[in-house]
Amino acid sequence: STCLSAPALSDSPSSSCFFQQSVTIGNKYNARGIHYATTGEWKKALFYWKDALEIRIQVLGKMSIDVADTCNNIGIALGKFQRHEEALTAFHRALQIQTEYYQSHTNESDHNEINTASGSIDADRVTSKRACHLIATTYHNMGNIYQQSNAYYNAIQCYRECETILKMIYGPEHLEVARSLVAMGHTYRQAAADETSSKEDLALSLKSNLALSVQRYEHNIRDCCYSYYYEDAKQAYVDALRIFDLLGLQRSNPEVKSIIDDIIALENRIKMCL
Repeated sequence: STCLSAPALSDSPSSSCFFQQSVTIGNKYNARGIHYATTGEWKKALFYWKDALEIRIQVLGKMSIDVADTCNNIGIALGKFQRHEEALTAFHRALQIQTEYYQSHTNESDHNEINTASGSIDADRVTSKRACHLIATTYHNMGNIYQQSNAYYNAIQCYRECETILKMIYGPEHLEVARSLVAMGHTYRQAAADETSSKEDLALSLKSNLALSVQRYEHNIRDCCYSYYYEDAKQAYVDALRIFDLLGLQRSNPEVKSIIDDIIALENRIKMCL
C-alpha cells in the first residue's frame, strides 16, 4: 500500500490576499492529484502534483512541509510509471524536508535527533507524533519503490525503519506496525522467488542473522539464502498475524485471511527447501 499526503500544515507568515489565494490554489491542485490517484488516473495525478509543487515552492518556500507532502505524492506517482530513480529522489527530498522541519519545531531542551543518514530516530525526543508518522510514511513508500526495483535489502531496511518509528509512536501492537511487517514479508518472499537476485544483495540481508561457514556459503549460497528468505518472510507474517489477533480482527477478514494463506504457502515451500 502507498500513503498519500493531503494536509496543508504550513502556518501562513502573511495575511496578504495574494498569498492566501496562492496557497489555496496549491492545495486545490494537490487535492485534485489525490482525487485522480484514487481513481487510478496517475498521469493526471502527476500533472496536478507537479503544478502544486511549483506553486508551493514559490509561495511557501522549498523547505515547507507542504512541499514535502507533494514530493511524497509525486514519488508514488512516478513509481506507478516504473520511474524508480526519480521516485526515490522525490522521497529523499520529502524525507529531508520533513526531518528539518520537525527538528526546527522541537524545543531545544528536547534535543531532538532524526538522522536520515543512518536511519535512526529517537521518538522519545520528538514532540509530535504526526512528525514521526510522516517520516515513517516516507520510509514505507521508499521501501515500495526499492521492492519494485528488486533492491530487496534497501526495501527491507526502509520497512524496518518504518516499523521502528511506528512502534515508538504507537507501541508494538498497532495496525500500522502489522502492515509494515506484512510489507517486509512480501519483500522477503519476492526475493526468495526471484532467481535474478544478486548474491551480494542476499548476503547483505542475511549477514546479521546467519552464521554460515565460508565453505557452506560458497557451496550452498543460492539454496541456503532462498531458504532463509522464506523463513524470514514467514516470521514477518506470523508477527503481523499475532498483532491482528490482538487487535481483534477476525480470521475471516480479507487482510487477515490473505496472511494466513501466505503462511501456509510458505510452510509448504520451506519444507521443499529442507
